[in-house]
This record gives sequence, C-alpha cells and structure tokens, in this order.
Amino acid sequence: MQSLQSPETGLFEEATHHTIHTTAHCIAALELFDAKPLHKLTGLRIYAEPDELRHFLSGLDWRGNPWRESHRGAGLFAAMVIADEVDLAWQDAYFDWLWQNTDPETGLLAGKNLPRVAHSGTTTMVPHMAGTFHYLFNMQWARRPSRYPEHLIDACLAMYRERQFPLGQRIGFAEIDWFYCMNRSLRQCNHRFEESRAAIEALGRELAEYVLNLDPKTDDGLNDLHALFGNLCAFAELQQALPGLVVTDRPLKLVLDRRPFI
Repeated sequence: MQSLQSPETGLFEEATHHTIHTTAHCIAALELFDAKPLHKLTGLRIYAEPDELRHFLSGLDWRGNPWRESHRGAGLFAAMVIADEVDLAWQDAYFDWLWQNTDPETGLLAGKNLPRVAHSGTTTMVPHMAGTFHYLFNMQWARRPSRYPEHLIDACLAMYRERQFPLGQRIGFAEIDWFYCMNRSLRQCNHRFEESRAAIEALGRELAEYVLNLDPKTDDGLNDLHALFGNLCAFAELQQALPGLVVTDRPLKLVLDRRPFI
C-alpha cells in the first residue's frame, strides 16, 4: 500500500474518487496497521496554512453536491492529521470554520437554508446528512462538539419519517451515516431520546431484514467489498447504539473509533 504513494506529491490516486479522498482512505488504512505513509504530503502542503484551509472549505459545493464534496473536506483533515502534517492550531481553525458554518435550523453543514438535493430518484436532505457525517467523525475523533445536535436529530428523524431516501434498502454507506449522526448526537444531548432510539431500532431491523434476504452468491452489493464495508460499519454503530440488538460472535469494531475516515 505504501508503494502506491507518489514520492513527488505524497498523494494516492485512483480513478473512482477524488485524490484527497483516496489519499485519506489509504493513509487511514495504513494506520490500522500502525503504519504511516512513506512520503510527506507535498501536494496538500498549501492547505497547512489556516487561511488556505478556510478558503478551501469555503470553495466546496455545500449546496449542490454536499455528499461527494465531503470526501474532500473531511479527507483533508484525516490525511493531514493521521500523517502528523499539522498542529493543534490548524485543527482549531478547521473546527472553528465548521462551527461557524453549521445551519442553526437543521444542524447540517454548511450554510443556512440548505436545499434538497436530487439523488437516487428523489429530492432529499440525505446528501446533506451524509456530507455532515464525514465532518462529524472528525469532530468525534478530536473530541470536539457539534453545534446543534438537537436540530441534527430532528433533521435525521424527518428524513427517515418522510422516506426521503431508500434507507435500509441497499448495501452501502447511507445507513452508517444516519446511524452515526443520530447516535453521536444523542451522546451530546437527550433530545427526543426515546423516539430517536425507536427510530434507530426500526431502521436497524429493516436493514437487517434486507441484508439477510440477499443471496451472497449473486448479490452485487454483498460482492462489492467497498459497499459491504459501509454496511458492516452501519451494524457496528448500531451495535453500540442499542446493545443487545445486534449479536455477533465477536463485537464489531468501527474503524472511526480508532481514527478518522471511512
């Protein structure tokens, strides 16, 4: 894995995702082996300056493509921090920008009056939630608070209640995003606590029923290791959120509890 890093730029590249996402993904994977990248992240060095960091974050498409753009905005933090390329002051600048740009109505990032986004045949707030999740796991790793956890819970419950997206009906990442936003917000407040736990359990049971009815020999989702990883992460977070609901031979471990990025 280390050999795939460019010695000139320090970046990892492949065709399906943005270079920052791929770099964060590979550096985070190396961390699971107690390993580091071999080369400095020269290609990201410009963002080590707080002003350039803020300019970078401000330039992301938060309103039109928040889910995919979060791969860059969250990936930059994960890559730089895991690789020990930045200090605490840089982290402060990163989290301060997120704090100042959290929607006070929904708890979502970043900006006010966020519009629904076209995705999976519908218009939905789920891409905003999925994007926010990527920054939330950076906050959780750094033990930083989110600004409006109560409103994020409200937004997530509305997404599920209104069926704005096919949650629980595919192998992928949307469910870990939703479970994580709900569970980690509930750790910070007790807003709509029983209702929230009931919704988490309901979606967890829907997802389990969907997965158990698939044929692992033929299902494309189960045979896509990337998508399957997202699904397993969802069950790992669900197992933490509602002890006893998901029983496994060994407790599931969520990689986000060790280091940022998924």
